[in-house]
Amino acid sequence: MSIQRLQSYYGFTKMPFGRGLAPAMLHRHPGHAEAVARISWCVDQHALGVITGEVGAGKTVAIRALDNAQMEAIRMLTLCRGSDYPEPTPSRTRSAQLGQHRQGRGTRHNSPVGSMLFFAEASASAKEVIEMTMPKRVRVNGPLEPYADGFRSEMQRRGYAPWSVVFALQAMAGLSRWLVARGLDMAGLTADELDLFVRQWRTSGPRRRRAPRGLPVLVSYLRVQHAIPEIVPPPSEDRVDVLLDEYATFLTDERGLAEGTVRYYRSTAKRFLISVPASTYDAALPQVTASAIRSFVIAVSARRSTGSVKNTVTALRALLRFLHVRGYLDDPLADAVPAVAGWRHRPLPPIVGAGDVARLLGSCDHRTATGRRDHAILLLLTRLGLRTGEVAALTVDDVDWRTGEIQLRGKGNRYERLPLPNDVGQAIADYCRRGRRRDGDRGLFLHARAPYRALSSSAVGHIVTRACERAGLPRVGAHRLRHAAADALRRAGAPLFEIGQVLRHASPVTTAGYGSISAAELSAAIMPWSGGA
Repeated sequence: MSIQRLQSYYGFTKMPFGRGLAPAMLHRHPGHAEAVARISWCVDQHALGVITGEVGAGKTVAIRALDNAQMEAIRMLTLCRGSDYPEPTPSRTRSAQLGQHRQGRGTRHNSPVGSMLFFAEASASAKEVIEMTMPKRVRVNGPLEPYADGFRSEMQRRGYAPWSVVFALQAMAGLSRWLVARGLDMAGLTADELDLFVRQWRTSGPRRRRAPRGLPVLVSYLRVQHAIPEIVPPPSEDRVDVLLDEYATFLTDERGLAEGTVRYYRSTAKRFLISVPASTYDAALPQVTASAIRSFVIAVSARRSTGSVKNTVTALRALLRFLHVRGYLDDPLADAVPAVAGWRHRPLPPIVGAGDVARLLGSCDHRTATGRRDHAILLLLTRLGLRTGEVAALTVDDVDWRTGEIQLRGKGNRYERLPLPNDVGQAIADYCRRGRRRDGDRGLFLHARAPYRALSSSAVGHIVTRACERAGLPRVGAHRLRHAAADALRRAGAPLFEIGQVLRHASPVTTAGYGSISAAELSAAIMPWSGGA
């Protein structure tokens, strides 16, 4: 029977079961009234509920029967069968989508829906519900199955997003299947097998997942659990590498240099030793001569700044002294390293004034955790003149709230204490209360994303760069803010030795370089030209 005959015989004015029908126009089944009552109770109690039933049983109709106030208080999440993890509703998760169903403009779900999850706003957020459902539906079978739950919990504890946990678990499931296909156990998961797995994943996986996301975190977790063998590099047979390792140990144990300094000295030594020809008495070791030293310094000075060349020369002299002390050189060649002349004309450096500092601080969004963290870091740089490495090395134990002091790890592994100004302490406390994760690293300033490790020195420098971009200022390095702190102290009338105490300089000569006077201040001391010849 055609629809036209139905309309003429029964007098229909609307299509049966059309999308424009209100729930009140449908058949009043007792089960429908009970479902509406249960849903209303969950909304009133701010509880989480699940509606189950076959396709067409009336789950959506029961939701649409709620009044407007109840509809605005809930969120919806559709759980689908046959997938590794639930998909959120494609358009909107708030009640606006259900409201469109009520007005006849909604999109009907044709997928085999098994249940509908709804929850009131006051009881949970969408992120919390997704965290409870998504990662747990990824199944890991095979040799890695006993470690799946622990790995999932560890990633969630470290603050990874739900989708990151899902991708990492999918990589774990793929790696477990790979081990089964290769006939390997956990002991056979070597570095070569991991490289082979990554290459196969990239060639056979979807385009958007060319690399198994989360695999480095998984490998690190399995090694901590002693599930896979540690990758121990074989001892190097190269005499230069052995010499460099001995040199690094000498710098650390006997000279007590900082870790960063040892890395720089070692890299400089490696570049120098590779550049010189082999020795005539030992082909495995380079032949160090005064001519080779001068050629290396000249080559470095052609492509680096004056300050960088001075650092290279210092590191080179340290290497030559070590080689002579250990008997690798018969003659002390440290004096053969040419000195670096600093005769160049030095213009007045750009000074970050008080107005610029205020714009940098004002560019931080205090409504976000990242903004509060950046504001505290910028205050430490501009008020106390800290170095980027000192800011990155701060831990939560370095702030003494009772005495109002902060402990710093300065150059040469020196521990020094500075008074904590009120505004700086308030900014740090604000970040610790409303932004810093408390279950992560002991570092004071952490990354904004998982795994929430402490910031590095370069990360602190990037924070200053981004603040300059937000404030519309020319880019300046983080060390320039140390000069700004010295300039603020000088303008306040502090003598040079007090500025040196705040900046923790060992020599007043170093502090004198931070007392630059701007061109505007110099112009006030210039007599106006009276004219004439």
